[in-house]
Amino acid sequence: MSTLQSKVGDGLNKIQGTIRQGKQKVATVQEAGQIRQQLDQLRQKRMEQLLALGTAVHKDIRQGAAVDNAYLQLAEPIGAMDRTIYELAKSLELLQQAQTNGDQCPNCRKPVSDDDRFCGSCGGALPVKEEAVVAEMPCTHCEEMIPESSAFCPCCGFSLSN
Repeated sequence: MSTLQSKVGDGLNKIQGTIRQGKQKVATVQEAGQIRQQLDQLRQKRMEQLLALGTAVHKDIRQGAAVDNAYLQLAEPIGAMDRTIYELAKSLELLQQAQTNGDQCPNCRKPVSDDDRFCGSCGGALPVKEEAVVAEMPCTHCEEMIPESSAFCPCCGFSLSN
């Protein structure tokens, strides 16, 4: 019977050892997961700080406060993207205005073009659109035509008070 007891004892010891190893592996995996989570959180905070730093430097460049040539060279493509973004946003705004202005006859609601004086469907007179004339000047930084009363260029964000 002692042989049987020793075999059962050895078997139980092996099972306990395997369970202990499994617990150690689970603890290691959990610890690794916590470390990965901390790394991800720190990397996210770092990216937010880099973005804040870049935004502050870009703002200084736009306002003419930064004169470091390395910064100016890095900001050059951003300025080009800003201009493209501005022009696309302006085009989108014009399209949306044309859509919301209706370009419809006020009498019969049929579509009309900007050049029409009378509706082609009902013959009714169309109201004359008067556009406000705003004095413009070129931005000293990007050459975009902007209202003279502007404090900042809506295209590049450059401060015009400098």
